[in-house]
Order: sequence, then C-alpha cells, then structure tokens
Amino acid sequence: MFSVRNNGAIAASLIFATMLWGANNAGMKHLVQFWPPVFISSLRFLICGGLLLLLIHRTRWLGIPTGCPEEIRGRLWTQTGLCLAAYVIAFMVAIKLTSPANVALYLGASPVWALLIEGRSAPGGPLRWVAAMLAIAGAMVLFWPSLRLGGDQWLGEATGLASSLLWAVFGHLSRGLTPHISSVELTAHSMWRAGVWMIPLTIWEVETVGVVLRLDASLIFLYSVLGPGIFSFALWSNALMHWPTSKVYLYNNIIPMWTVFWTWLFFREPVTANVWIALTLIVSGVILATTNWKRLLGPRWLPPE
Repeated sequence: MFSVRNNGAIAASLIFATMLWGANNAGMKHLVQFWPPVFISSLRFLICGGLLLLLIHRTRWLGIPTGCPEEIRGRLWTQTGLCLAAYVIAFMVAIKLTSPANVALYLGASPVWALLIEGRSAPGGPLRWVAAMLAIAGAMVLFWPSLRLGGDQWLGEATGLASSLLWAVFGHLSRGLTPHISSVELTAHSMWRAGVWMIPLTIWEVETVGVVLRLDASLIFLYSVLGPGIFSFALWSNALMHWPTSKVYLYNNIIPMWTVFWTWLFFREPVTANVWIALTLIVSGVILATTNWKRLLGPRWLPPE
C-alpha cells in the first residue's frame, strides 16, 4: 500500500501527508490546552507504533514485512527512537507556547539543515551556505520579536527551532537504517520506542498537571493517531527510502501553508507580516539549496564545489 517507487506517486503521497500534518498542527494547539504535551506524544506514539506493527504482521496492506534485524535494535533505541522523542517533545512544547504557523515555518527550514548534515554528498555545493543564511534569517524574523516581548513566547520559538533541527537529524538517521529494515517497520519501531522514552516525563506531567477529559480533545487525539500518526509517517518513511533526505524535506514547505489554512479555518488565527517574510526567506533558501542548478544552468555558471 505504501511501498511506492514512482516519483509522481511519491510526490502526491507527500502532499497528502503534509495536508494531514497541517491539520494536526492546528488541532494540537487546541488539544494542549487540556492535555499535557508529553502525555499526548507518548500515548500517541505508543498507540501508533503498536497499530503499525499489528498491520505489518497481520495484513499485507503495508507491504511484506522484512523483520527487525538484531544488529540495528540498539540503534533504533539510541538513534531514531530517542531523536524522535526529543523532536516531538520540542514540537509539542512549541505548539503550546507559540503559533502553530511559526512552528511549521521552523520545520520548513529542515531541508537546509538536512543538506548541511549530508555534507559534501548533498547537492547544492557552496550555494547550500547561502541557503543556510536565508533559512537562519527567516528563523530570526520569527524569533526576534519574542525576545523583545518576553514571557514564554521566546521559549516556544526556541523549541520550535530545535524541533526543526531534530526533525532533520531524525530523517538523516532514518535514511541510514533503511537498507536494513522496511520504511514502515522503521517508523513503527521508532515510534513505540520514542513513546517508551517519554514515559517518565508523562508520569510526572499527569501527576502535576492532570488530564481534562473532553469529547473534542479525544476526537482530535484520535485523528492525530490515525491520520498523521500512521499514514503521514508511513508515507514519509517510504519517500526517504527512495529519495535523498533533502529532496523529501523540500515538501516540509507545504506544511506551513496547510497549517495557516487550518488554523485560520478552525481558530481564525491571523497571519502576521513576520510569518510571510519568514516564509519567503525560508522557502527561498530551500529552493536555492535543493534545486539542481548544475543541470538547470550548466556547470560553467556555478563555482566549483
């Protein structure tokens, strides 16, 4: 079902995944008013990981299982599982403290961070450093006002930026494991391990903050499990198996647009000028970094790498 190789099908699947994630970003902003952020993340990943493994081993909807080799189980704990846990904690804290559109924009810079992580093997040559400067400038446009305003918003912006970096690292680590395990199985095993990593913080949150039982909160949580929690991660992992990390992460730039749309539709949250400026800078950086300029313009127009 998710084992697609055709470039057009992969692109369409990523657009669909970003639409689900955009709606989830807006929904999480409402959910964290009633449920603690790490509790949401841990419970969600434990359920999602378990459901994915059940589908993998009881059906063929997600392809033929390859199994989890013994030699990578430790890396699933200490690399993808731990990184995914750190990412989602930063993401959820940021969603609670600042605008979902801002958090999505920080995530939109992930392709640039991914290029820097990939190093010389990544496309773009010296232009990746210009792209990095544009992405950093876009992040600062979002971050700087929060420093002047004070309060908790600066922490929301900081954790949003941290989640962007961690998401790029997670993609890089995932790609390193895909030769040993199928993309969907990698998603499932990383998810439930991330959920286990978060259990101690979850217990502390529930004891100190508590959980408010509401129908709307429960429905949003159910959507987060079935929609972005299972389908989006499976589609994303499949794309990482066939495309370079930086190319897959180019589609992160669609998430802010979906997030702005869903946030406006459900909560009527206004879009500030800073968001549009940051969007322009970050998207420009990503396009500059991920476009194959050598093929487009010819090698004589580019500096040597």
